[in-house]
Amino acid sequence: MVKARFTKMHGNDLKEVEGDRASSATVQYSSKVELTSLKSGVLTCRLQSLHNVPRRMDISFFYATGTSMVLHPRNPYVPTVHLNYRYFEAGPVWWFGGGIDLTPYYPFAEDAAHFHYTLKQACDAHDPEYYPVFKPWCDEYFYLKHRQEMRGIGGIFFDYQDGQGQLYRGPDPKSAAAITSDRVGIPASRNWEELFAFVQDCGKAFLPAYTPIVKRRQSMESGDRERNFQLYRRGRYVEFNLVYDRGTIFGLQTNGRTESILMSLPPLVRWEYGYQPEPNTPEAELYQVFLKPQDWASLTSLLV
Repeated sequence: MVKARFTKMHGNDLKEVEGDRASSATVQYSSKVELTSLKSGVLTCRLQSLHNVPRRMDISFFYATGTSMVLHPRNPYVPTVHLNYRYFEAGPVWWFGGGIDLTPYYPFAEDAAHFHYTLKQACDAHDPEYYPVFKPWCDEYFYLKHRQEMRGIGGIFFDYQDGQGQLYRGPDPKSAAAITSDRVGIPASRNWEELFAFVQDCGKAFLPAYTPIVKRRQSMESGDRERNFQLYRRGRYVEFNLVYDRGTIFGLQTNGRTESILMSLPPLVRWEYGYQPEPNTPEAELYQVFLKPQDWASLTSLLV
């Protein structure tokens, strides 16, 4: 078990705005974890108030529910983790979406292999074609175009999963995920219960995917150099959330509570103009290897 001494918690329950019922909390610790953001909610809203919802038919209202979590550890050797799983319904139209991804600050190939292999097992239990599509889709989604680098080592990501048609529903028909999805073709039709079971198992995979990494790294000693680099890399987390994250955009469009929408941002962060890692350092290896798409799940020889 990972233990940490509790110091502060902020919670906001059941704010109702046009059918919105949401619960959110930020938890801060003094030892192991710097910030944990937890959020769940149910939302009913007018489609006219949104800009990015597919217009499949003339429906005035939609229903959405989901849960999300972000954990920002204090130790630079422990990676940040994020997960979000959601469900959307508008009349007869419905779909599931979500995913989980890991943002390490220091490169440990065995951690990356364990994280991805665990997610692959969760996917394979439902369809062996899920992970080969959802993994590169995650690489594609958590990519900072203005930096030309990934936010971390990815994980899995999927959206608009209604049990019909191809698995990839993203914007880039030439991406690795799209190419793999085209090769796979249209899988067998899946009903609501089957997709819900898949999303549930993805959520259950969080602890076995992340906890062993925390246990391996939480007691490693670090100094100012590692802390400064962690805070610098957290800047990329902030940049992605404010520029690209669809959840942030969605929340602001639906008149959500601003504090809850931005609660996943790290509490401390720094920027440095023109930073370049020194050659042949762990920081350089992170850029050269870990911030580029890799087939981590295949590195089974590294599994502890």
